[in-house]
Parts: sequence; C-alpha cells; structure tokens
Amino acid sequence: MGRLSLRARILGAFLLSFLSFCGALLFGLAQLESIGGGLEVLDKGYLPLSKVVSQMEAYQGRLELDLERLEGSRPRPLTGASSVSMVSAEKVEGHIDGGLALIQEVLPNIQDTEEKATLAALKGQFERIKEAHQVQQSAVEDYQQRAEAGNVAEAQVIKPDIQEAQTQIHTEIGQVSSRIDSATQRVSERTTQAQKRAVLVSGVLALVALVFGSLMLILAVVSLRPITRLTSEVQRIAGGDYAARTEIKRRDELGILASEINTMAASIEARDEALRTRAEELDAVLNAIRLGLVVVDSQGVALVNP
Repeated sequence: MGRLSLRARILGAFLLSFLSFCGALLFGLAQLESIGGGLEVLDKGYLPLSKVVSQMEAYQGRLELDLERLEGSRPRPLTGASSVSMVSAEKVEGHIDGGLALIQEVLPNIQDTEEKATLAALKGQFERIKEAHQVQQSAVEDYQQRAEAGNVAEAQVIKPDIQEAQTQIHTEIGQVSSRIDSATQRVSERTTQAQKRAVLVSGVLALVALVFGSLMLILAVVSLRPITRLTSEVQRIAGGDYAARTEIKRRDELGILASEINTMAASIEARDEALRTRAEELDAVLNAIRLGLVVVDSQGVALVNP
C-alpha cells in the first residue's frame, strides 16, 4: 500500500466497499426472489390444494355414507340428480376440477424445478381421481336407480365396481394429501433456510462494506491531514519567508507536491539572495559615485577617481 498513490488507495478502498455493498444487495435480492417464489407456490398452490383435497375427501365420505344408508333403506321418492349421493358426487367433481384449475394456473409461474415436478405429479393424480370418479359416478347412478326401485339384488351386482373406484379414489387422495404435506413442509423449510442465509450473508457482506468504508474514511483523513500543514507553509512562502520548508516526507502525490514546493522555495530564496547581493553592490557603487570615489565616463563605465 505504501507504493500506491493516494488516489489509488482511496479509490481502491471505495471500490472494495462498493463491491461489498453491491454483493450484499444482489445476494439479498436473489434470496428475496427465492423466498417470494416459495411463498407464491405455498399461497397460490399447495395451501389452496390442501383445502380442495380436504373438501373433496369430505364429500366423498358423504357420498359413500349415503350409499350405505341407501342400501338398507326402503325406496325413497328423492332420486336422480337431487339425491344426497349425487349432490355429493357433483361436489367431488367440482373440487377435482377446481384443483386442476389451480395447478394449471400456478404451474407456468413456478421456476423451481422440484416444485414444477411436484405440481405436474399432482396434476396427474387429480386427473386419475377424475377418471375414477367418473367411473364411480356412473356406477352410483345405476346403483341408486336400482336400490331406490327396491331391486337390491341387482344393485349389489354393481357394488364391486363402486368399491373398486372408491378404493382408487381414496388411494389417490391419500397420496395427493401426503405429497402436498411433504411439499408444504419442504418449501417452508427451504424458505426459512433462505431467509436465515440471506440475513447471515447479507449481514456479513454489509459488515465488510462497512469495514472498507471505515478504512476508506480513515485513509482519507490520515492521507489528507498534511494538506493543512502544507497550506500553512505555502502561505509563509507567499508572504516572503522563502526559508520556510515543508517537512512532509511521503511517496505519494502530497510528498511530490511538498518536494516541489521546497524546490521552488529554494529557487526563490537563491534568486532573492542574488538580487539582494546585486542590489547591495549597486548601492555601494552609487555611494562611491556620490562621494566622488568613482566617476562614470561617457560610456557609462564606473572608474575609480584618482
């Protein structure tokens, strides 16, 4: 550092401080973007999907319960699309479509590869649930018509198809729920880690920037402190004290300036001494002329008076 110029040292300290600050800012922005992405997939994806799955499971349970009651009951006047089981079936289908719509809306906006894969897998599972539900709904309609007409034996023939579809639906719903819970926990943990990492790294980089900024300030104060003394010496020289010298011994610009000022002052002092000597000689000659000890001929040459 001793061989570097004053400007290079100050600019170097400023550059390091600036780069540290920019690093802290850029890293913080990157982490905020990561945290924002995690919050988006939670807020717009996994949490609404978890609610959809819960409601879908609840209506699926109502549908199955109504079918069990229908199996042991007498014929009822309320049949077709207005029955409890068919209303529940329509609700299940509506929640399946709602889940698919949520995934379709969120998926294009997610940048994280793992979360995109998770959402794509959830989409496939919702589609399989929908296929199984359509099979179930068709079988339930047929079963309901026969059971409510009192043809219990004929209805029992369709029961295995319904049970198979229900088993598939329950399996898929359980897998979807488990996958959403795991993804929610994963994103939450990742967001927490990103937040801690952002605070830690940004804090360290900000501290480094503060250290370099403080060093730059100290360097500037120490490096520029001789200017006051240099100004004072220059003012003495300007006031006629040509013997004044600066005592600054440095290898930077201020040292060069001090050396040049000393050289200039020495030159002025030497010239002033020469002029003083010349003036004294002229005064001596003029006094000699006045006393008649010296005469001046026509050529302007001073001659000793005999």
